[in-house]
Amino acid sequence: MTITLDGTAGMTAPVGAIYNGLQTGTLTSATGSAVLFSSIPLWVKRITILFQGVSLSGTDEYLIQIGSGTLTTSGYTSAAIAAQSGALSSGAGTSTSGFLASAGLASGAYIVTGSVELYYVAGNAWISRGLITTTTGARACMSSGSITLSGSLDRVSITNTGASTFDAGSFNIIYE
Repeated sequence: MTITLDGTAGMTAPVGAIYNGLQTGTLTSATGSAVLFSSIPLWVKRITILFQGVSLSGTDEYLIQIGSGTLTTSGYTSAAIAAQSGALSSGAGTSTSGFLASAGLASGAYIVTGSVELYYVAGNAWISRGLITTTTGARACMSSGSITLSGSLDRVSITNTGASTFDAGSFNIIYE
């Protein structure tokens, strides 16, 4: 028996189904240098980006970019910090080219799981907050940021700060 988002038993939720305002995206393998979710409806006010067992081939950090028609690649105010067991900070960083989702994970050995949430504020302004953790190295990364787009958000991309490619895991989004 399965339990669904609406709490009923015996039914499973199809991809793209809407339950009480929540809509799921399509589970997407983490491959290439970026994963794009496009055609996000104009009514969306919150997006949750889910990381499941994701890793990069090189020594870059995770970056989220959003856009209206095209991806916005500048103008962000974003920061991330990592805490490691026994240490207050094991890495910190900032970015103006996207919402920085990690810091101190600049190693292909780290496998991450967690989420980054995007919230609509007003007038095409969005803020982010995130928490991703590693299954290796006992690290947790906290992040936040802001950007005002030129129009209504219709796309989200998960990429990285350099030339690395994704070599494991998957992404999904939930929006409402």
